[in-house]
Amino acid sequence: EKPEILTFHFDIPKREYIAEAQRLGIYVGITATSVEEAHLIQESGADFIVAQGVEAGGHRGMFNAAWRNLHGTLEQEATAEDLPTVELVTQLCRGTNPVSIPIVAAGGIMTGRDIFTAIQAGAVAVQLGTAFLPCLESTASAEHKSSVLRVDGPETTTTTKFSGRPARGIRNEFIDRMESAFALNFPLQNTLTSLIRSQAVRDHNNERQSLWAGSAYRKAGERASRTSGGSAYLSVGELMEQLKQEYHDCL
Repeated sequence: EKPEILTFHFDIPKREYIAEAQRLGIYVGITATSVEEAHLIQESGADFIVAQGVEAGGHRGMFNAAWRNLHGTLEQEATAEDLPTVELVTQLCRGTNPVSIPIVAAGGIMTGRDIFTAIQAGAVAVQLGTAFLPCLESTASAEHKSSVLRVDGPETTTTTKFSGRPARGIRNEFIDRMESAFALNFPLQNTLTSLIRSQAVRDHNNERQSLWAGSAYRKAGERASRTSGGSAYLSVGELMEQLKQEYHDCL
């Protein structure tokens, strides 16, 4: 059974691939982390843009940034944009150089109020990731889930040390110890650390796992503390109902 939607991260696929998906009745979306990337996506013929702000957990979908290897670490040139989600959406929808295709907001969206704010900024829909990490159906490790549910947990940070590409996660011992260490380019660094990460899961050690999470992850713990019956782990359906109610409360 064919999917209704196909999205791409890290780059723009060949035009013929986009056209073939559309011929099959599949809507195509591509992630942008800047206004410049969004316009390149629009020119590719994609149906919509996933506007990913800097708050997003896990790997950023940047593909048009200039990269350099400086002092053994992979860094992004200062010319690339690090815009918050709402600001990026606003620029793409109502700025001086807007795009004309629909925008789906992603990054730091955890509650119905966050959804409402993104829609008010001009997005037609939203994409959530971190909010669903602690759900019963999630395959994240038990340590990853419990870390996301900590209302007093550490700050998130963007690191290249797990994979070689910038990704946002909860700060832990691995990130702190590797902060000044050499990082190979993706996917070499990702392969190099894979055994460490998989062993950490088996050892139930959250200090050496890649605990990907958005900067607003603590809202998951705040939600859990309010959940009736005291159950921290909601099903996807239960979370969807809560998000829907929170959104409607903002109308």
